[in-house]
Parts: sequence; structure tokens; C-alpha cells
Amino acid sequence: MTLQNFEAGPSVDAAAPVGAAAEETVGVFEPAAWPVALAVPTGSDADIWLLRVPSAWLTETPLNDAVLDGTERRRAAAFIHPADRAGYVAAHVALRRLLGAYLGVSARSVRYRRDPCPCCGGPHGRPTLLASSPPYFSLSHAGDLVLIGVAGVPIGVDVERRPQAHTVTAVSGLLHPCERDGITAAAPERRAAVFTRLWARKEAYLKGLGSGLGRAPNLDCTSGDPGAPAPPAGWQLMDLPVGTAHVAAAVRGTAPGEVVLRELGVEGVLAPFGGVPGHGSTGPRR
Repeated sequence: MTLQNFEAGPSVDAAAPVGAAAEETVGVFEPAAWPVALAVPTGSDADIWLLRVPSAWLTETPLNDAVLDGTERRRAAAFIHPADRAGYVAAHVALRRLLGAYLGVSARSVRYRRDPCPCCGGPHGRPTLLASSPPYFSLSHAGDLVLIGVAGVPIGVDVERRPQAHTVTAVSGLLHPCERDGITAAAPERRAAVFTRLWARKEAYLKGLGSGLGRAPNLDCTSGDPGAPAPPAGWQLMDLPVGTAHVAAAVRGTAPGEVVLRELGVEGVLAPFGGVPGHGSTGPRR
């Protein structure tokens, strides 16, 4: 779930991320070709992939939805607005292409399941892969941005745009007291930006746990701000740089690993199975 689910109208552009400790912002997204073969990260290392899919482009461009399975097609068809439908398709085509590169299979051959929810045991926990020794993955999509994280340990990623003021007021009360204090302490014109950064970190962590919002957001402080309680033990939380959006990742591990940030071109969601001629790449992770 993103903050758009709480919105009655469109989100507004976010200001630059604020309130983050400098050491928690990780690198920059480097342009990369769409890969054909990838090695799964080890330890607490992670690969994080960014795709920019402008809404106007999406609604006018045929996407390669043939790689989607029946469940994904039904979910795509359920969207009322064409831009939302196209954004969902683009995100899931990109996810399948990347996971196929890690698994050594075609995008169409990637198979998912849902783990049991860690809160209630229901069949709506973390999405995982039906494969031997599969990587963990996480997907987030908001506005024109798609974010995908892949690791050998549990990982969660989240991307958010700054919401309207009424959403900040309504949803801030769901956060941990230390996070609410940080929002209140910010200048009024900065509260939406502060809140959005905190919410992105919260969602990334909860997705990493596999619970999503099934676990109350007020149970853990994930802000990472000076003077705040330490983040949950055994998790590395970080802010990621994508211009005016707020993006965060959470990776399971007691020590920081290497996080590789790559940005992909939109041609990959249009390409035939098996890669884009002249654009694919093979080889090790680094």
C-alpha cells in the first residue's frame, strides 16, 4: 500500500528528503542495460532497481503484458483508470524480467506464491518465488516510479510521493510516538516531506518483515533520526536518492551490506521475451 491509497485526490510533488542521517542515504542510481543473467546478492548485500515510467507515455504505449500470469492480468483489468492499469502492468513486467534474470528463466516462467502472514497465518504474507534457493524481492510503485529490491535475505522497498495535508494529519497518528514527534517538530511547510520519508521507511520495514500493515505501524520506530530510538534489531534501513520522491529500503542483517543501485530504461517493459537485442547484459552482479 502507498499513501495514494489514502488520498481523495492526486498527490503533489515532494520536496527533497529531509531529516535523514547523512550516512543512511546510499549512493546514486546508475544507468544500466536490462540484464539477461544476474547473480543473487549474498549476505546483507542488495540490488535495487529503479524504472521511470511517465504516465503519459504509459497510456499511449503497448506493453508486453503477455509475460503476466492470470492473477496479474485480472488485477490489471480491475483498475478503473488506464494510467493506473498501465503502471501496474509496467511494474510487474519489469519485476518478472529481473527475477527471470536472477533465476535463469524467461519472464513468463517466473512463478509466485504468498507466504503465510506472520501476524495471523493467513495466505497474504510476503510474495515469494516457487524456485529452489530463490532470492527475496520487494516491489513498490508510485506515480512515475517503479522500485524493485532483490537480496538473498528478506528485503522491503517503498517509494512515495508527498501526500496532501489532510492525509498527513490523518495518517501521522498511526506512527510510532518518536516519529509523530519528528513531524510535529518540523516547520509546517516541511511536515509533509518529513512525514513521507518516515512513511516510506516504515512501509519498507513492514514489507521486509512480510507483514505489511498487518503489523501496527506504531510498534517500531524506523526514523533513524538523531536522538530517536534505535531501528529494529537485525535490520538495516536506508534512504535512497531519486530526486523529489521519498524512497527507502530495509534489508535483513546485523551489519550493513553493499547496496547496488541501478536505473533501467523503459524499453525493457516493451521487449520480447529473453532480453532486448543490443540492450541486455550478462555477467556477475558487480
